[in-house]
Amino acid sequence: MAPMLGLAGGMMLAASLFSLLVPAVQTVVVSDAVWSLGIALQNIPEGWIVASAMVALGAAPLRAALIALGTGLVEPVGGLFGVIASTVAGAALPMALAAAAGAMLWVVSHEMIPASHKPGRVGAGTAGLAAGFAVMTLLAAAF
Repeated sequence: MAPMLGLAGGMMLAASLFSLLVPAVQTVVVSDAVWSLGIALQNIPEGWIVASAMVALGAAPLRAALIALGTGLVEPVGGLFGVIASTVAGAALPMALAAAAGAMLWVVSHEMIPASHKPGRVGAGTAGLAAGFAVMTLLAAAF
């Protein structure tokens, strides 16, 4: 579990940096399918973690998978509202991107990293964090 939490955290860190903070600083509207691919990819380990935890707590695998899918669908709906809001208030886009990055960084630093670095699992959590950051960095560089 620690490597998966670390992996998701690393992916979220890189996504917040390359997909949110850099465009916010550049004040350029980037609307391609790649920004979106990175955010979507980080949902996979998050959903896996939710489903795994539920199965470990005794939930049926199908029920756990459906609930994990439901939790993952919240982000695209929120993203749609974000796109609409940023289109309406184009000048506020850099601030909105920076706020989204700050929210992701808060979740990673206060929730995911501490959960992935439990005693005896620090190395696995750190390895996962580094691997997730590396994967998202490669995706950002490739696209």
